[in-house]
Amino acid sequence: MIINGVNLPNLDVADADVMERYETALTVTTDKMSAVTDVDKTHSQVIREQCRAIFEFFNEIFGEGTDKKVFGEGTNIVICMEAYGELINAVNNDKLGLSDRILQKIDKAPQNRQQRRNNPKKGKNRNQHKPYTQPKQTPTLVKK
Repeated sequence: MIINGVNLPNLDVADADVMERYETALTVTTDKMSAVTDVDKTHSQVIREQCRAIFEFFNEIFGEGTDKKVFGEGTNIVICMEAYGELINAVNNDKLGLSDRILQKIDKAPQNRQQRRNNPKKGKNRNQHKPYTQPKQTPTLVKK
């Protein structure tokens, strides 16, 4: 995946350990960013604290030094938030793709005898096992 012009390895969303590390880092980062307040702080201090939380997020997931590769020496909140959002969107899209692949595998899985019996029949004898129902009769008008 490419984040802020830097090619980072894709996260294996099918691996429980990788997803656990990602989810933990995401929770910690979200908590840190929401805890940052501008009370008794300058605007620059708030930006630095929020960016630092995102830097730690990237380092936790991809390894130490990833923040320097992705963000360089700058501390720009807009760039940090865009990169953070891109990573989250990429992981969410990968998770959706994984869900689709799993559902396709389940749909193609062999069925047991009971499931085959419950499926509607296909082919020329498809009406063979339907229960008999009386044909509908149309009411006739009686003249007086």
